[in-house]
Amino acid sequence: MEGPIVRHVERRARRLRDMIESLDVDEIALTRLDRGEAYVQARNNCLQCASVGECLHWLESNSQEESAPVFCPNRGLFIKCRKPIA
Repeated sequence: MEGPIVRHVERRARRLRDMIESLDVDEIALTRLDRGEAYVQARNNCLQCASVGECLHWLESNSQEESAPVFCPNRGLFIKCRKPIA
């Protein structure tokens, strides 16, 4: 039986994944940063984020900006772990 908390966590995890992909974040670098603590913090930031509407709109608009949007609490981590431009 799936409850509202499980659905909430799954939606937020999906948004985190979508944001990582949209911003071309190096997932290996993110998961290794601070021995995994940076990823844990990113996940927690996403779970507690108050900018859900802005995030959904940004993701749906397929924005391919140079960096994460200002409203994103993971902006600094995403910038730090962005894949190098080839």
